[in-house]
Amino acid sequence: LSAVIFAEILSEEMNILPILVDNSTLFFDRFDTRFFEKYFKKIIPAHILNSDFHSLSTSYDAIDFDRYITHYRVAPINIRSECYYKKCLFCDRHSKDNFSFPIENIYNKIVALDRADVHNIVFQDDCLIPNDIVRLLGRLKESHTQIKWQGIFRFDPALNHEEIIRFFSENGCRFLFFGLESFSQAHLDRMNKGIKIENALSILSLCKKYKIATSVSFLFNFPGETLDDLR
Repeated sequence: LSAVIFAEILSEEMNILPILVDNSTLFFDRFDTRFFEKYFKKIIPAHILNSDFHSLSTSYDAIDFDRYITHYRVAPINIRSECYYKKCLFCDRHSKDNFSFPIENIYNKIVALDRADVHNIVFQDDCLIPNDIVRLLGRLKESHTQIKWQGIFRFDPALNHEEIIRFFSENGCRFLFFGLESFSQAHLDRMNKGIKIENALSILSLCKKYKIATSVSFLFNFPGETLDDLR
Protein backbone atom coordinates (compact mmCIF):
# COMPACT_ATOMS: atom_id res chain seq x y z
CA LEU A 1 0.00 0.00 0.00
CA SER A 2 2.85 2.40 0.79
CA ALA A 3 4.21 1.83 -2.73
CA VAL A 4 0.82 2.71 -4.20
CA ILE A 5 0.61 5.96 -2.20
CA PHE A 6 4.17 6.84 -3.18
CA ALA A 7 3.36 6.15 -6.84
CA GLU A 8 0.36 8.46 -6.66
CA ILE A 9 2.52 11.27 -5.27
CA LEU A 10 5.22 10.73 -7.91
CA SER A 11 2.68 10.67 -10.70
CA GLU A 12 0.52 13.62 -9.70
CA GLU A 13 3.06 15.92 -8.05
CA MET A 14 6.24 15.19 -10.02
CA ASN A 15 4.94 13.77 -13.32
CA ILE A 16 7.00 10.61 -12.83
CA LEU A 17 5.50 7.28 -13.86
CA PRO A 18 6.80 4.39 -11.72
CA ILE A 19 7.41 0.96 -13.19
CA LEU A 20 5.80 -2.14 -11.74
CA VAL A 21 7.53 -5.25 -13.06
CA ASP A 22 7.72 -9.05 -13.07
CA ASN A 23 6.99 -10.04 -9.47
CA SER A 24 3.71 -8.11 -9.38
CA THR A 25 1.73 -10.82 -11.22
CA LEU A 26 0.26 -12.34 -8.04
CA PHE A 27 -0.81 -8.91 -6.83
CA PHE A 28 -2.53 -8.16 -10.13
CA ASP A 29 -4.36 -11.49 -9.98
CA ARG A 30 -5.91 -10.58 -6.61
CA PHE A 31 -6.71 -6.86 -6.83
CA ASP A 32 -8.58 -4.47 -9.07
CA THR A 33 -6.05 -3.12 -11.55
CA ARG A 34 -7.85 0.05 -12.65
CA PHE A 35 -6.06 2.18 -10.07
CA PHE A 36 -2.69 0.81 -11.13
CA GLU A 37 -3.35 1.44 -14.79
CA LYS A 38 -3.57 5.11 -13.87
CA TYR A 39 -0.41 5.33 -11.80
CA PHE A 40 1.92 2.64 -13.08
CA LYS A 41 3.61 1.65 -16.31
CA LYS A 42 3.75 -2.15 -16.14
CA ILE A 43 6.14 -3.71 -18.62
CA ILE A 44 5.74 -7.19 -20.08
CA PRO A 45 7.42 -9.67 -17.71
CA ALA A 46 10.88 -10.50 -19.03
CA HIS A 47 10.52 -14.22 -18.34
CA ILE A 48 7.61 -14.40 -20.81
CA LEU A 49 9.48 -12.73 -23.65
CA ASN A 50 12.68 -14.68 -23.00
CA SER A 51 11.24 -18.11 -22.26
CA ASP A 52 12.11 -18.95 -25.87
CA PHE A 53 15.77 -18.18 -25.26
CA HIS A 54 17.10 -21.54 -26.41
CA SER A 55 14.30 -22.53 -28.79
CA LEU A 56 14.72 -19.41 -30.98
CA SER A 57 10.94 -19.03 -31.22
CA THR A 58 9.53 -15.60 -32.05
CA SER A 59 5.81 -16.26 -31.68
CA TYR A 60 3.98 -14.11 -29.12
CA ASP A 61 0.44 -14.87 -30.21
CA ALA A 62 -0.47 -16.33 -26.82
CA ILE A 63 0.54 -13.22 -24.84
CA ASP A 64 -2.24 -10.94 -23.66
CA PHE A 65 -0.25 -7.74 -24.00
CA ASP A 66 -3.07 -5.61 -22.62
CA ARG A 67 -2.76 -7.42 -19.31
CA TYR A 68 0.72 -6.04 -18.80
CA ILE A 69 0.65 -2.68 -20.53
CA THR A 70 -0.96 0.53 -19.37
CA HIS A 71 0.40 3.82 -20.67
CA TYR A 72 2.67 2.46 -23.39
CA ARG A 73 4.12 -0.88 -24.31
CA VAL A 74 7.65 -1.84 -23.26
CA ALA A 75 9.30 -5.19 -24.00
CA PRO A 76 12.47 -6.37 -22.22
CA ILE A 77 14.40 -8.84 -24.38
CA ASN A 78 17.81 -10.50 -24.35
CA ILE A 79 20.29 -11.02 -27.16
CA ARG A 80 23.04 -12.79 -25.20
CA SER A 81 22.93 -14.90 -22.06
CA GLU A 82 25.94 -13.18 -20.46
CA CYS A 83 28.59 -10.49 -20.89
CA TYR A 84 31.06 -11.09 -23.70
CA TYR A 85 34.02 -9.59 -21.77
CA LYS A 86 33.99 -11.67 -18.55
CA LYS A 87 37.26 -10.28 -17.17
CA CYS A 88 36.29 -7.61 -14.62
CA LEU A 89 37.58 -8.74 -11.21
CA PHE A 90 34.48 -7.50 -9.36
CA CYS A 91 32.01 -9.45 -11.54
CA ASP A 92 30.66 -12.96 -11.06
CA ARG A 93 29.65 -13.43 -14.72
CA HIS A 94 32.62 -15.59 -15.65
CA SER A 95 30.88 -18.77 -16.75
CA LYS A 96 31.29 -20.28 -20.19
CA ASP A 97 27.62 -19.78 -21.06
CA ASN A 98 27.92 -17.54 -24.09
CA PHE A 99 24.68 -18.44 -25.85
CA SER A 100 23.35 -15.70 -28.10
CA PHE A 101 20.45 -15.36 -30.49
CA PRO A 102 21.33 -14.90 -34.16
CA ILE A 103 20.72 -11.25 -35.03
CA GLU A 104 18.18 -12.32 -37.64
CA ASN A 105 16.22 -13.99 -34.87
CA ILE A 106 16.27 -10.84 -32.74
CA TYR A 107 15.03 -8.96 -35.79
CA ASN A 108 12.14 -11.44 -36.11
CA LYS A 109 11.31 -11.04 -32.40
CA ILE A 110 11.10 -7.27 -32.73
CA VAL A 111 9.01 -7.48 -35.91
CA ALA A 112 6.62 -9.83 -34.08
CA LEU A 113 6.41 -7.35 -31.19
CA ASP A 114 5.87 -4.52 -33.66
CA ARG A 115 2.85 -6.36 -35.08
CA ALA A 116 1.50 -6.50 -31.51
CA ASP A 117 1.92 -2.71 -31.25
CA VAL A 118 4.95 -2.98 -28.94
CA HIS A 119 7.54 -0.45 -30.09
CA ASN A 120 9.63 0.23 -26.96
CA ILE A 121 12.50 -2.22 -26.44
CA VAL A 122 14.75 -2.61 -23.41
CA PHE A 123 17.77 -4.77 -24.25
CA GLN A 124 18.55 -6.50 -20.94
CA ASP A 125 22.00 -7.81 -21.83
CA ASP A 126 24.86 -7.21 -19.38
CA CYS A 127 26.54 -5.45 -22.30
CA LEU A 128 25.59 -5.23 -25.94
CA ILE A 129 28.03 -5.71 -28.82
CA PRO A 130 28.13 -2.53 -30.95
CA ASN A 131 28.37 -4.29 -34.31
CA ASP A 132 25.42 -6.56 -33.44
CA ILE A 133 23.22 -3.55 -32.72
CA VAL A 134 24.34 -1.79 -35.89
CA ARG A 135 23.37 -4.88 -37.92
CA LEU A 136 20.05 -5.23 -36.11
CA LEU A 137 19.11 -1.58 -36.57
CA GLY A 138 20.09 -1.82 -40.23
CA ARG A 139 17.68 -4.72 -40.74
CA LEU A 140 14.89 -2.86 -38.93
CA LYS A 141 15.52 0.24 -41.01
CA GLU A 142 15.30 -1.78 -44.23
CA SER A 143 11.87 -3.08 -43.22
CA HIS A 144 10.67 0.34 -41.96
CA THR A 145 10.22 -1.08 -38.45
CA GLN A 146 10.61 1.79 -36.01
CA ILE A 147 11.42 1.24 -32.35
CA LYS A 148 12.61 3.23 -29.35
CA TRP A 149 15.25 1.36 -27.39
CA GLN A 150 17.73 1.43 -24.55
CA GLY A 151 20.55 -0.85 -23.47
CA ILE A 152 23.86 -1.37 -21.70
CA PHE A 153 27.27 -1.10 -23.34
CA ARG A 154 30.89 -1.32 -22.30
CA PHE A 155 33.04 1.65 -23.25
CA ASP A 156 34.18 -0.44 -26.17
CA PRO A 157 36.52 1.28 -28.70
CA ALA A 158 34.17 0.00 -31.42
CA LEU A 159 31.51 2.33 -30.01
CA ASN A 160 33.75 5.39 -30.16
CA HIS A 161 32.77 6.47 -33.66
CA GLU A 162 30.50 9.42 -34.39
CA GLU A 163 28.76 7.66 -37.26
CA ILE A 164 27.72 4.78 -34.96
CA ILE A 165 26.32 7.01 -32.21
CA ARG A 166 24.53 9.13 -34.79
CA PHE A 167 23.11 5.97 -36.38
CA PHE A 168 21.88 4.81 -32.97
CA SER A 169 20.21 8.16 -32.34
CA GLU A 170 18.56 8.25 -35.76
CA ASN A 171 17.24 4.72 -35.25
CA GLY A 172 15.49 4.96 -31.92
CA CYS A 173 18.18 4.95 -29.21
CA ARG A 174 16.93 6.98 -26.25
CA PHE A 175 19.11 5.86 -23.31
CA LEU A 176 22.41 4.02 -22.75
CA PHE A 177 23.92 2.75 -19.50
CA PHE A 178 27.65 2.21 -19.01
CA GLY A 179 29.75 0.68 -16.26
CA LEU A 180 32.53 3.24 -15.72
CA GLU A 181 33.35 2.30 -12.09
CA SER A 182 36.17 4.89 -11.62
CA PHE A 183 37.79 7.95 -13.21
CA SER A 184 41.19 6.64 -12.11
CA GLN A 185 42.86 4.80 -14.99
CA ALA A 186 45.23 3.07 -12.58
CA HIS A 187 42.31 1.77 -10.55
CA LEU A 188 40.42 0.65 -13.66
CA ASP A 189 43.51 -1.31 -14.66
CA ARG A 190 43.62 -2.96 -11.22
CA MET A 191 39.99 -4.00 -11.71
CA ASN A 192 40.92 -5.42 -15.10
CA LYS A 193 38.06 -3.31 -16.47
CA GLY A 194 39.61 -3.09 -19.94
CA ILE A 195 38.50 0.46 -20.75
CA LYS A 196 40.23 3.81 -21.19
CA ILE A 197 39.02 7.04 -19.58
CA GLU A 198 39.56 9.13 -22.71
CA ASN A 199 37.53 6.62 -24.73
CA ALA A 200 34.68 6.75 -22.19
CA LEU A 201 34.59 10.56 -22.22
CA SER A 202 34.52 10.62 -26.01
CA ILE A 203 31.58 8.19 -26.16
CA LEU A 204 29.63 10.12 -23.53
CA SER A 205 30.26 13.38 -25.41
CA LEU A 206 28.98 11.84 -28.64
CA CYS A 207 25.85 10.59 -26.86
CA LYS A 208 25.23 14.09 -25.53
CA LYS A 209 25.74 15.57 -28.99
CA TYR A 210 23.12 13.25 -30.49
CA LYS A 211 20.68 13.60 -27.57
CA ILE A 212 21.01 10.07 -26.18
CA ALA A 213 20.52 10.09 -22.41
CA THR A 214 23.26 8.30 -20.46
CA SER A 215 23.93 6.94 -17.00
CA VAL A 216 27.13 5.47 -15.55
CA SER A 217 27.87 3.33 -12.52
CA PHE A 218 30.73 3.75 -10.02
CA LEU A 219 32.31 1.39 -7.50
CA PHE A 220 33.85 2.75 -4.31
CA ASN A 221 36.23 1.01 -1.87
CA PHE A 222 37.15 -1.77 -4.26
CA PRO A 223 40.30 -3.47 -2.90
CA GLY A 224 43.41 -1.52 -3.85
CA GLU A 225 41.65 1.83 -4.25
CA THR A 226 43.74 4.73 -2.93
CA LEU A 227 42.63 8.14 -1.74
CA ASP A 228 43.99 9.60 -4.99
CA ASP A 229 41.92 7.10 -6.97
CA LEU A 230 38.83 8.11 -5.05
CA ARG A 231 39.48 11.82 -5.60
